[in-house]
Amino acid sequence: MHTDRPIERSDKDRLGFTEMAHHLADAVLSDDLSSGFVFGIEGAWGSGKSSLINLTQEELRQCPNSPKPQIIEFRPWMVGRREDLLKELFNQISGVVHNVVDHPHAGDARRLLKIYAQVASGLAGIASAAEVFEIPLAARAKRFLRSTGKNAGEMAEPSLGDIRDNLKEVLNGAKARIIIFIDDLDRLDPPEVVEVLRLMRAVADFPNVVYITAYDADRIAMHLKTALGTDDGGTYLEKIVQVSFRIPGPMIFDIVNWFREKAAELLDVAPGNSVESQRFSQTVQTWAPMLLATPRDVVRVCNALHLNAVPVKVHVDPGDMTFLQLIRVKCPALFRWVEEYVVTLARCGDYGHLSQGATTTKAAELLKIIGGDEQKRSQFTQALSISLPGIQKSSQGESEDGYSVFVFPFGWSPDQWQPFSAEKRLASRHHFRLYFSFSLPVGGISDAEAQSFITRTKDDPVGALASFREMAQTNRPQGGVLAEVLLSRILERRYLLDPVDIPPILEVLGKGMDVLARNTQKKPGYHDFVSGDHASIFGLIQRLDETSRETVLRKLFQRGMSYSWLCEIIREATFQHGLYGNRPMPEEYRLLTTGEFEMIRNLYLSIIHKEDPKTILSLPHLLEFLLSWLQLGEKEEVRKWVASQSNTDERFLELLEHMGRSRTNSAAGSFLLKREELKEFFDDISAVVSRLARLMEDESLTPEFRERAKKLKAQLDDG
Repeated sequence: MHTDRPIERSDKDRLGFTEMAHHLADAVLSDDLSSGFVFGIEGAWGSGKSSLINLTQEELRQCPNSPKPQIIEFRPWMVGRREDLLKELFNQISGVVHNVVDHPHAGDARRLLKIYAQVASGLAGIASAAEVFEIPLAARAKRFLRSTGKNAGEMAEPSLGDIRDNLKEVLNGAKARIIIFIDDLDRLDPPEVVEVLRLMRAVADFPNVVYITAYDADRIAMHLKTALGTDDGGTYLEKIVQVSFRIPGPMIFDIVNWFREKAAELLDVAPGNSVESQRFSQTVQTWAPMLLATPRDVVRVCNALHLNAVPVKVHVDPGDMTFLQLIRVKCPALFRWVEEYVVTLARCGDYGHLSQGATTTKAAELLKIIGGDEQKRSQFTQALSISLPGIQKSSQGESEDGYSVFVFPFGWSPDQWQPFSAEKRLASRHHFRLYFSFSLPVGGISDAEAQSFITRTKDDPVGALASFREMAQTNRPQGGVLAEVLLSRILERRYLLDPVDIPPILEVLGKGMDVLARNTQKKPGYHDFVSGDHASIFGLIQRLDETSRETVLRKLFQRGMSYSWLCEIIREATFQHGLYGNRPMPEEYRLLTTGEFEMIRNLYLSIIHKEDPKTILSLPHLLEFLLSWLQLGEKEEVRKWVASQSNTDERFLELLEHMGRSRTNSAAGSFLLKREELKEFFDDISAVVSRLARLMEDESLTPEFRERAKKLKAQLDDG
């Protein structure tokens, strides 16, 4: 981290201040300044005034003159009271005067300086000063006061003139200059600025004493206007500062190159033609010239990168992170807008929809933040599109009402987000939090962890399965379980996966997905990873060749380890192929071929017919399973199975409860049964309701049993 301190040595100079310092030092040491002088160094905050002062001091210390010029760094903001300013300055001059004044006169010079400071600041009268400093002038002043009875205030003005003349006479013979630097004059309060300028004016004509003061001229003029009530603070300043030098703005080329070098070093961006390196260069070349103007800007943004980017640099895109820190420091309002924008992108990546009016509302907010003319809007929106999808360039002549954001010609296709996730971009719903949080969010999975799981499915499938089952039971603070994040991370890489990685992934999941099914709840807008459509984890099968597809399908459906997943796969295929429902999908858009569907249908029915009823009853989503079985064309077989599981009152209640548990919506386990759905499995729903009514009234049964029947009947009545 850089403390934003100015540079102190010429070997640290990157922007040409050394040459300026050399010429300024020459001017200060020129022979025609023996009567004293005030130099002003003007520049905005962060422009390098303090660095120029430091380098000028370095030049002065290295000059061959003997004795060398004496340098004083006067810091008025460190003086407690304004009336102490003159005393403090003269104390500092007194501390170096013996180095430039011949020895016989050095003591007199120091005493004169102290008396002058005492009297001019009003801290002591001439009489009291004479008792402390025994020199002829003070003694004469003391005798005069005693003889006339005048007080110190009445004597101060003429006495000051006498002391001043004595001082000028002593300093006129100095062998070297005393150079007083006053930096950051504009950081003082308005009244303090006036006091320091008055101080400089009062002693500016002392021989061989030179002032170099640095300030922002506009701020000083404003302070003087406030403190003095004058309309033109600049004119007042001109009466004191005899000549000023304005810090030239650095070449944007140098600022940009300096920033690029430091940012690349912090983020470990290797030079080359990689996509990552090119995007980083494009970001710097686009944003840095628009936002960076001073050396301080470079330091502040680099500090922001050090704080926010370095801890997570392996998890983010360096170009996007650099863009974000540039606007964090230089455009805070735009930074907040971008944060809200990517949060919305992440939400849309999950649920695929925007709130009403978001495209125009957010667009209006953006244009208000950018401000300026059409050219500036066009420039900024073009730059934003590098890191943010859905941002279109604002065209010249386009009205603000006609501009929108979140513009996606192809909709919210999941495939659209794959490159952003694969490249760890700001727009990735799994990476964007890293850009704002210093570290991986709680309940997240890093790229390395996702890749480790993928590798383990090949090298250690037993260990990978155990890991997946553990994640399927690990709750996240944000809701859901960790396994859902893992599957989402794998889906992000769908087009980066080597096809040989896919079969072991699907085979491990085939043994563990029911654990996930038991620990997730379906909610509106929820992405159901335990499904069988193109966008789901099962959709990875699209990337396999015909032989590999058949092998994977056989392993999944012959073993029947995760019925919840298999039934979702078979149900999706059933609808796509038109075996059930009335909207078959065109053949070219189906996930499975006709031959593959027939194969898994036969395998699925075969394992169902052989399966122990207790295993089927224990499925986390029994109702969906029975529907998938029924929709394969075996409605009568399903009804027979349901009847066989209802041949006793205990089994009857247990069956209905398990059907309801597939719709559990709370930790307490409330059952949601609908009559329309149960009609598929029972010949007469009214008979089911009557049977429940009889059981809840049968006093020969236990109270607990009757309560179970009552609860089920209430749900059927509600449904």
